[in-house]
Amino acid sequence: SSWHHLPWHRSAKSPQLHQSKHTRTSQLSYTVTPCEAHTILSVWCTADAVVATSMSIINRLALLVFPLPTVLLLLQMTATVAILYPLLWARVLTFKPWSFSRFQQLLGISFFYTANTAFALFGLRGMNLPMYTAVKRLTPMV
Repeated sequence: SSWHHLPWHRSAKSPQLHQSKHTRTSQLSYTVTPCEAHTILSVWCTADAVVATSMSIINRLALLVFPLPTVLLLLQMTATVAILYPLLWARVLTFKPWSFSRFQQLLGISFFYTANTAFALFGLRGMNLPMYTAVKRLTPMV
Protein backbone atom coordinates (compact mmCIF):
# COMPACT_ATOMS: atom_id res chain seq x y z
CA SER A 1 0.00 0.00 0.00
CA SER A 2 1.02 3.65 -0.24
CA TRP A 3 1.67 4.22 3.46
CA HIS A 4 4.73 1.93 3.84
CA HIS A 5 7.09 4.92 3.63
CA LEU A 6 5.62 6.65 6.70
CA PRO A 7 7.97 6.67 9.73
CA TRP A 8 5.53 4.99 12.10
CA HIS A 9 4.78 2.09 9.77
CA ARG A 10 6.74 -1.07 10.46
CA SER A 11 6.32 -4.72 9.66
CA ALA A 12 3.97 -6.87 11.73
CA LYS A 13 6.88 -7.87 14.00
CA SER A 14 7.84 -4.34 14.97
CA PRO A 15 7.25 -2.64 17.36
CA GLN A 16 7.59 -5.66 19.61
CA LEU A 17 6.29 -6.06 23.11
CA HIS A 18 8.81 -7.86 25.31
CA GLN A 19 7.70 -9.37 28.60
CA SER A 20 10.22 -10.56 31.12
CA LYS A 21 9.69 -13.81 33.01
CA HIS A 22 10.88 -12.21 36.24
CA THR A 23 8.83 -9.02 36.21
CA ARG A 24 5.30 -8.09 35.34
CA THR A 25 6.28 -4.94 33.46
CA SER A 26 6.28 -4.75 29.68
CA GLN A 27 8.72 -2.84 27.56
CA LEU A 28 8.00 -1.55 24.09
CA SER A 29 10.98 -1.57 21.76
CA TYR A 30 10.98 0.51 18.61
CA THR A 31 13.80 1.08 16.19
CA VAL A 32 14.26 4.66 15.00
CA THR A 33 16.20 5.37 11.85
CA PRO A 34 18.71 8.25 11.74
CA CYS A 35 16.34 10.22 9.50
CA GLU A 36 13.50 9.78 12.00
CA ALA A 37 15.78 10.75 14.87
CA HIS A 38 16.81 13.92 13.02
CA THR A 39 13.16 14.78 12.39
CA ILE A 40 12.21 14.17 16.03
CA LEU A 41 15.15 16.27 17.24
CA SER A 42 14.28 19.10 14.84
CA VAL A 43 10.64 19.16 15.94
CA TRP A 44 11.67 19.03 19.61
CA CYS A 45 14.17 21.90 19.26
CA THR A 46 11.72 24.01 17.28
CA ALA A 47 8.98 23.45 19.85
CA ASP A 48 11.39 24.35 22.67
CA ALA A 49 12.41 27.57 20.92
CA VAL A 50 8.80 28.57 20.25
CA VAL A 51 7.70 27.88 23.83
CA ALA A 52 10.73 29.65 25.36
CA THR A 53 10.30 32.71 23.16
CA SER A 54 6.56 32.82 23.82
CA MET A 55 7.16 32.62 27.55
CA SER A 56 9.65 35.48 27.39
CA ILE A 57 7.25 37.65 25.41
CA ILE A 58 4.32 36.85 27.72
CA ASN A 59 6.44 37.52 30.81
CA ARG A 60 7.65 40.80 29.32
CA LEU A 61 4.06 41.90 28.67
CA ALA A 62 2.98 40.74 32.13
CA LEU A 63 5.72 42.84 33.72
CA LEU A 64 4.04 45.89 32.20
CA VAL A 65 0.85 45.03 34.10
CA PHE A 66 2.29 43.88 37.44
CA PRO A 67 4.69 46.29 39.16
CA LEU A 68 6.84 43.65 40.88
CA PRO A 69 8.27 40.50 39.32
CA THR A 70 7.61 38.66 42.57
CA VAL A 71 3.87 39.09 42.04
CA LEU A 72 4.21 37.51 38.61
CA LEU A 73 6.30 34.68 40.07
CA LEU A 74 3.68 33.92 42.73
CA LEU A 75 0.91 33.97 40.13
CA GLN A 76 2.86 31.55 37.92
CA MET A 77 3.41 29.16 40.84
CA THR A 78 -0.27 29.36 41.81
CA ALA A 79 -1.28 28.63 38.21
CA THR A 80 1.07 25.63 38.15
CA VAL A 81 -0.55 24.16 41.27
CA ALA A 82 -4.02 24.97 39.92
CA ILE A 83 -3.20 23.02 36.75
CA LEU A 84 -1.27 20.07 38.23
CA TYR A 85 -3.65 19.04 41.01
CA PRO A 86 -6.77 18.70 38.84
CA LEU A 87 -4.67 16.61 36.43
CA LEU A 88 -3.61 14.46 39.39
CA TRP A 89 -7.21 14.02 40.51
CA ALA A 90 -8.25 13.14 36.95
CA ARG A 91 -5.45 10.51 36.95
CA VAL A 92 -3.79 12.09 33.92
CA LEU A 93 -0.61 12.68 35.97
CA THR A 94 0.90 10.87 38.89
CA PHE A 95 3.29 12.22 41.49
CA LYS A 96 4.03 11.56 45.14
CA PRO A 97 1.70 13.16 47.70
CA TRP A 98 2.89 16.19 49.64
CA SER A 99 4.65 15.52 52.97
CA PHE A 100 7.09 17.28 55.28
CA SER A 101 9.92 14.90 54.35
CA ARG A 102 9.28 15.60 50.67
CA PHE A 103 9.33 19.32 51.48
CA GLN A 104 12.78 18.91 53.04
CA GLN A 105 14.01 16.97 50.01
CA LEU A 106 12.83 19.59 47.53
CA LEU A 107 13.63 22.72 49.55
CA GLY A 108 17.08 23.32 48.02
CA ILE A 109 16.07 22.87 44.39
CA SER A 110 12.89 24.88 44.94
CA PHE A 111 14.90 27.73 46.42
CA PHE A 112 17.33 27.81 43.50
CA TYR A 113 14.51 27.54 40.94
CA THR A 114 12.65 30.41 42.58
CA ALA A 115 15.81 32.53 42.79
CA ASN A 116 16.65 31.80 39.14
CA THR A 117 13.15 32.71 38.00
CA ALA A 118 13.04 35.87 40.12
CA PHE A 119 16.43 37.04 38.82
CA ALA A 120 15.34 36.23 35.27
CA LEU A 121 12.20 38.34 35.68
CA PHE A 122 14.21 41.20 37.17
CA GLY A 123 16.64 40.89 34.25
CA LEU A 124 13.80 40.87 31.75
CA ARG A 125 12.77 44.31 32.99
CA GLY A 126 16.09 45.90 32.09
CA MET A 127 17.09 44.13 28.86
CA ASN A 128 15.72 43.90 25.40
CA LEU A 129 14.19 40.55 24.49
CA PRO A 130 16.93 39.16 22.17
CA MET A 131 19.68 39.95 24.68
CA TYR A 132 17.64 38.46 27.53
CA THR A 133 17.05 35.24 25.56
CA ALA A 134 20.76 34.91 24.72
CA VAL A 135 21.87 35.52 28.32
CA LYS A 136 19.24 33.15 29.68
CA ARG A 137 20.28 30.36 27.30
CA LEU A 138 24.01 30.81 27.88
CA THR A 139 23.98 31.30 31.68
CA PRO A 140 23.90 27.55 32.51
CA MET A 141 27.09 27.10 30.47
CA VAL A 142 28.98 29.51 32.73
